Amino acid sequence: MKLWLAAFLVAWGTWPRTAAGCSRLPACVELAPLPSAAVAMTELESSDGLTVARAAFTLARSNTPEQFRALGRALQRTATLNQIMKLESAKRCAIPQILDSLAANPEPEARRQFVALIASRAWAEDPNRADGSDLLDVLLRASGAFRPPTPEVLAMWKRLSAPDDGWVNVTVMALTENGSQAAVRQFEALLRNPKHDLETRIGWLRSDYLAHRDNPLLLNLANRLLDAALPAELKAALVDTTFDPQVESYGICGPPSFPAFSSFSERAREELRALAAKVRARKPDQRLAHAIAKALQECQQK
Repeated sequence: MKLWLAAFLVAWGTWPRTAAGCSRLPACVELAPLPSAAVAMTELESSDGLTVARAAFTLARSNTPEQFRALGRALQRTATLNQIMKLESAKRCAIPQILDSLAANPEPEARRQFVALIASRAWAEDPNRADGSDLLDVLLRASGAFRPPTPEVLAMWKRLSAPDDGWVNVTVMALTENGSQAAVRQFEALLRNPKHDLETRIGWLRSDYLAHRDNPLLLNLANRLLDAALPAELKAALVDTTFDPQVESYGICGPPSFPAFSSFSERAREELRALAAKVRARKPDQRLAHAIAKALQECQQK
């Protein structure tokens, strides 16, 4: 995916990082599961795209290895995918619901079938397309819910993190949503990598990091990065995004939704207090000092 396309999709509201107020697309209708997984097994080859999508959605949330294997086979068949793609907004709505459910399912066979899609030709990037519509985009986004990530998922994230390639922006969304230790390590490597331009890295902080600033692993990362040999602008953005996102600076669209300090877990509050102590020791200006005090006060609220 080309970098210009990545910027275009963000601007036109087709990526989750875009504020809801600026989205130009209607909300997705949630797929209704079929009456049972047994019924779903018989409908995977239906001639009706919505029925196929509902069947796949039902099986993605089941708990039987046989059903997961049937779903896995179906999702690697071009004919099945083509049936679902006949639906309006299939790639934006129906297929992500199926993949997200499969990725979040903790059953071992569900996880195996999700991982199998990474090596499937049906879900590979099509080098002849430059419109961002290939299914790899959906798979990459869904990997945010796949916890803990397997070596195959980690390798996919690394492969799709090259500088000057639009895939890296989607990868960062997946990394910060996933929020596991392995995902945060890869996010840290990207933030430290000077081959990614400074503006892009600051953008990740102001969008994806902000949306998950209640993750104690990300707060711990912020603490470490303040001591790293990084541009001052990046460190300033990291501190501001954590304590004072300055919502007005996001323009008419506003920032992405982000968690209030009062919703932080006790572990996240401990990490926030440690980060605040480090920033305060560096004598922040009045605006930031006030924001830190307010954040710590809000952390006391339940």
